[in-house]
Amino acid sequence: MPNDKTPSSPPRSPGIPVVVSIEEKNKQADASNPVLSSLPQKYIPSTPTTMPLPPPPAYSERDREQGFIGRMKRKVRRNAKLNEERISAICVPIFLTWLLVASFFAGLLFYRYFGHRAAESTFYRWCGTDYLDSDMEEPQRLEQKLEINQEELYERIQVPKFGINRPAVFVHDFRKNITAIVDILGERCFLKDLDRSLVAPPKNFIDLIQKMEKGYYAQNPRVIRETYRVGDRLNPLELKGLGSAMVSKHCQGKEVFRLEKVAPTPDERFYGQRRRRDAPNSLNFAVLTGENVELENIIL
Repeated sequence: MPNDKTPSSPPRSPGIPVVVSIEEKNKQADASNPVLSSLPQKYIPSTPTTMPLPPPPAYSERDREQGFIGRMKRKVRRNAKLNEERISAICVPIFLTWLLVASFFAGLLFYRYFGHRAAESTFYRWCGTDYLDSDMEEPQRLEQKLEINQEELYERIQVPKFGINRPAVFVHDFRKNITAIVDILGERCFLKDLDRSLVAPPKNFIDLIQKMEKGYYAQNPRVIRETYRVGDRLNPLELKGLGSAMVSKHCQGKEVFRLEKVAPTPDERFYGQRRRRDAPNSLNFAVLTGENVELENIIL
């Protein structure tokens, strides 16, 4: 038809081949395609073109500084946390070791201080005296070892065996008003009330011993005879219930009995108590309690 326009091919030069690009071939194919020519123009696909990528955002110098500083801050915080953990791991064992060593030396100092004070407040001596009993023809020599504490208010007197008297330990507790006679050979303990009229208190006893050592006091002790009968036996709970640390210390693990005082008969007052002291079923003990020598006879 005269109105149809067909794309004319470029003029050819004789002897020179014409090179057609792929894009031009695609256009020629699209133009000659009847399906595409019947479609509206807007549905005809255009030749795809390569879209350029958007340019990267422009960072200012301030943005770069903030980014660098932020990274450095985060890095510093991480390093600080790691350093803190490392320091804690090192310092905690060192602190615990120091605390242990300090506690050890503090305990040692306290022990020495209070032990030294206890040693200073405790009076230790050996003392002795001669006494004459009416039932004896010759004087007897009594020697004993003293341990007296004025702060704790106790007296511990250890008497070795001499004559018919058995070795024993006398414990006078002035706080609880208890006297304990510990029979060393028999592993027994006899308890009675503390007689303050016969037993000198700790301070007076120490003064008396010091005067005796300096020669200011002439020894002339009075002999006191006491007779007791073995009473009820105490169990460990009853012994602990007395509340005397010194008595419990010396009587623990031993048979413990209470003593009941026996009043002398008229014949014994007149003839003395030698017959009772020589009885085979009795125990004899002697102790210096200040200005008195007590002769204890315990009937089993």
